[in-house]
Amino acid sequence: MCDFDRIESLLDNTLPEEERSELRRHMETCPACRHWYQALEELRRPVAAPSGFRERVMSEVRATPQSRRKSPHRWMPVAVAAACLVLVAGIGVGAAKRSDAPPAGTMAREIQESYSGSDATASYRCQSADGTVVSDTLTEEQTEAVRSWLAEQVRAADKTDAEGTPLYTLTGEEAAALNRAVPGLALPETELWLYLPN
Repeated sequence: MCDFDRIESLLDNTLPEEERSELRRHMETCPACRHWYQALEELRRPVAAPSGFRERVMSEVRATPQSRRKSPHRWMPVAVAAACLVLVAGIGVGAAKRSDAPPAGTMAREIQESYSGSDATASYRCQSADGTVVSDTLTEEQTEAVRSWLAEQVRAADKTDAEGTPLYTLTGEEAAALNRAVPGLALPETELWLYLPN
């Protein structure tokens, strides 16, 4: 009975009435379908930029040394800042489907794949004082809280690993600040490498 295309159609309000009732009854007893419905519903909600985000970005742009010679790249910091604002503000989230939108059900399958294991959560790695390597995986809730904290800090990834996963090198002070910001998080307060999947 699980049909992710129908769940997406239910959210789009394109499912016939009798199928809507049947699907809603099914979701009352099926946690997987209920989870995908809630995940799709969450993805369609507009996202607001964190408080003070614009000011921090513009402050960084103003603090960046600008070249006096004319260059086709002189507007690059402003363009990057504008692109970040558009991305964070979630322009277009919840907009009507466009003609070039993926076929029905594609989004549900992408959500299903993104939740199919620990690849959806962050992990960290560091070296302890005695030289042993320490690593652990965060919960999904902690991962989301870490993403929010990094966005508030306007902190970009330092690089990506071989699979394209963003990698952040955190100082001991940043790890301590992150522990204070995220309830239940207990990162070692030393230099560490944080892997944060997209």
